[in-house]
Amino acid sequence: MDEIAPNVFVETGYALVTVGAVLTDWGWVCIDTPPYPRDARAWRDALREVSGKPVRYVINTDCHRDRILGNAWFEAPVVAHEASARQMHALKAAFISQAADELSTNDNELVEIASLPFVPPQVSFSNSMSLYCGGREIALLHRPGACFGTTWVILGAEKVLFAGDSVILDQHPIISEGATQAWLESLSELRRDHYTGWKVVPGRGAPLDPPATEPLFEYLRVARRRVGDLRRAGRPRSEVGNLVAELLPYFPYPARQRDEVQRRIRASLEIIYDEVRSREDGDAEEPE
Repeated sequence: MDEIAPNVFVETGYALVTVGAVLTDWGWVCIDTPPYPRDARAWRDALREVSGKPVRYVINTDCHRDRILGNAWFEAPVVAHEASARQMHALKAAFISQAADELSTNDNELVEIASLPFVPPQVSFSNSMSLYCGGREIALLHRPGACFGTTWVILGAEKVLFAGDSVILDQHPIISEGATQAWLESLSELRRDHYTGWKVVPGRGAPLDPPATEPLFEYLRVARRRVGDLRRAGRPRSEVGNLVAELLPYFPYPARQRDEVQRRIRASLEIIYDEVRSREDGDAEEPE
């Protein structure tokens, strides 16, 4: 656990997700939760070692299961963007059992994950929200990323921004919803002068400076442009697979995962194709 600003903590060592926490006079505000019970317990215990104050809020930066499965361990109201909140409240009972099947590495872990109660958001917002806790203001902004309902968590005094999965580095992004135009706009905002000198906490990995998001921006820009070229040429959705080889070299990947990464890129391109097709201004100029 690293203290990246006074009373602002980040843990990058858990599987699948980077989590954060802010210590206020009233207690903890947690930003996302680890999906594995062993990591959720370890994170909860690590926070207790710093301060025995209770967890007052959990903020989910999106509705991906990597960030929400561990909510139950922290026994606090959950806050999320309204789009993510709707999706979480709509999850079926099979969500937990499916997650247990796919994430667990042994029988004990399977049972432990499958036994967890799922805790959806009790508080949501549309465009922005100020969360006041123990004399500290935490700003929440709706900034689409890999999914539409992504939230930025902003600590203005400390110049720290938790970006969730709107910032993913050194890997081909998993695009789960057709919001890539808005995602590019979010990344453009992040690189403006206002955020110069800020620490950005990505959805996975260590804190970084805003200019480090340039490779992700370029990847999304090129992917949208190439899919747009297909659309303008009247080519069908099935031909997005022809673009995979062009996008594969953008980020490193283990050789053994080549097929998986190719499938991820193709699935993302199909979502972009549907997004571009659904937008009347699909030929509009991309953000600079």
